[in-house]
Amino acid sequence: MTDGQEALAGPSAARRATLLAYGCTYSMIIGVSSVMPLLPFLAKTFEVSLTHAGLVISAFTLPGIFFTPVGGILADRYSRKAVLVPSLILFCLAGAGCAAAPDFPSLIALRFLQGVGASSFGTLNNTILADTFRGNDLSRAIGWNITLLSVCTALFPLVGGLLGDINPRLTFLLPLTSLPILLPALRSSLARPERGAAASHPVAGMFRAVAEPKIRLLLLLTLLTFTMLYGPIITCLPVLGAHEFGQSAGYIGLLVTASSAGAALVAPFTGRLSQRFPLRSLILFAQIFYVAALLLIPEMPTFWLLLVPIFFYGLGQGFNIPNLQADLAKSAPKELRASVMAANGMLLRLGQTITPLLFTALIDARGVQSGFHTGVALSCSLFVLAWFFLPVKKEPEAVSKKTQEAIKTK
Repeated sequence: MTDGQEALAGPSAARRATLLAYGCTYSMIIGVSSVMPLLPFLAKTFEVSLTHAGLVISAFTLPGIFFTPVGGILADRYSRKAVLVPSLILFCLAGAGCAAAPDFPSLIALRFLQGVGASSFGTLNNTILADTFRGNDLSRAIGWNITLLSVCTALFPLVGGLLGDINPRLTFLLPLTSLPILLPALRSSLARPERGAAASHPVAGMFRAVAEPKIRLLLLLTLLTFTMLYGPIITCLPVLGAHEFGQSAGYIGLLVTASSAGAALVAPFTGRLSQRFPLRSLILFAQIFYVAALLLIPEMPTFWLLLVPIFFYGLGQGFNIPNLQADLAKSAPKELRASVMAANGMLLRLGQTITPLLFTALIDARGVQSGFHTGVALSCSLFVLAWFFLPVKKEPEAVSKKTQEAIKTK
């Protein structure tokens, strides 16, 4: 490794930290992706409507809005390990408890508890990597993390569905596969943040760090990116597939997998790309794929031809998301890194909750094509923000003096 790019820990500690970070990503995906195919079967098992069965997903994601920032603040105030270990235990035990839930209210309560445990995973994965690596090695590690996320997102609906065909309750035992992560978590010290004014006043410090212009811009770019995902792709694409082409949920799921495949293809090269190009260039390049995909999707004459623009969209995600996440982790002050990543996670949860509602209302009012055209507008907004506000050349791997002074000031 070159100077300024090496791991900040020894090889053994770096491997253990990487395993824990990727374990957080793995666990986070299990909680939603494996359960999504079960909704019709759960409705039948517990004799509730399909709408009520959807609460199984909402009960898991809702706690993230409130508990993600709490987990980030605690991770900065005490340690990453102090948050990770109890979160893993709660996630695994509450998740397995769902398999034995005697009635639907009990299932929803256990899913809520499982969601509380999972709320810190999306914060800790990139935070642990940023504590362990720096420079291009951090970009590479986050790129592989996005690859894992993409593969798991594509794989676990199939695994959950196959288990659900045997017995829907079996799928809820999948979180037990995260239990082995506890062993390296207990053996690892992880990073204890530097003590200082921000560590003594973590809430105030988090708001000061988030107010730093660079971090605020990266948070906004990330929010717009995931709005494009949960709006045009997650919400509008299934409607297009079902209403325009009369396809089943299984075939539509395969279509979304093509997006994950595109992202997984590019993400492993994040380290090399970030070494050669500034974030601005990568974000601008990603918008070419986004706009092309979103303009082509409503014009495709057959269902299977949609695979082409969806794959293009995934390529855009591969250039965009890992580089954004890596730059955000690099830009956050070390003693407030988990808090900044938690603020990012909270925004994503809000977008995940609100965006489908807004886009379904848009579809009802103006048709499904309007959802994809709105996605083009969002992509153009990303292009403008990156063009005017991100630096043309690569910045040094140091936190700005303005940020350091801000977090030390009460």
